[in-house]
Amino acid sequence: MVLVLEKRPSCVLLTRPVDESLVLQKKLEDRGIQSLINPLLEIVTFSPEDLETSLDGFPEITGFILTSRHGLLALKYFSPDKTLPVFVVGDATRKACLEAGFRKVYVAQNSAESLSEILKSHAFSEKDFIVYLSGKDITKDLSLSLEERGIKSKRLVSYVAEPAAVLAPGVLQALVERNLTDVIFFSARTAQIFVTLIRKYHLETAMSVLRAHGVSEIVLENLKDLNWFSMELVSPSSDDLIQKLCARGMQ
Repeated sequence: MVLVLEKRPSCVLLTRPVDESLVLQKKLEDRGIQSLINPLLEIVTFSPEDLETSLDGFPEITGFILTSRHGLLALKYFSPDKTLPVFVVGDATRKACLEAGFRKVYVAQNSAESLSEILKSHAFSEKDFIVYLSGKDITKDLSLSLEERGIKSKRLVSYVAEPAAVLAPGVLQALVERNLTDVIFFSARTAQIFVTLIRKYHLETAMSVLRAHGVSEIVLENLKDLNWFSMELVSPSSDDLIQKLCARGMQ
């Protein structure tokens, strides 16, 4: 049996931090798609000066790893030399590094796992020392991928992402009244937090009219315990996301 949703105006829930969600919200509005913002993570960035002692006794840094643009503050502090290579996940992080003046930016799409493959194939030397500027909670320690090859590396926690404890009142109302149509997830962590909040509010049945969009298989894996109308793998590119929504006639 093929399930069909009743025709209703599209309303997308955006779960990234406010500044990132506002950019996507404006693009959606320009295409006639409504959206609500409920950040599921609050980013707290540590002062780079407080992190510096963690590198005492280590050799000179020759490259960096970033899986989020939230590590950019520490990157700017530790690397006045903009010619050092930076290995990142996602176009948003790549663009942020390029805008900050870094010239050698190697990008992997979607996940730390895909960046790990790039690190494994890159031509490092035994003199290299690569610093991974990460968040507190990670799915994969990329510094270990280098150490397995005999490359000196250290993970430096430069920010922490605190999970949201509640759903915003407007989002809660939209879920109860079945006014949302889609939810977009850019990380496994936000997917996990969303599932926790849905269970907290006993809104599991509301998922049956929602489409979940995840930027990787790992993200979708963390959503599978909820009874979604559908779960779809999507590109992390905001333009691709919007094109897909519009192509389905959800304007």
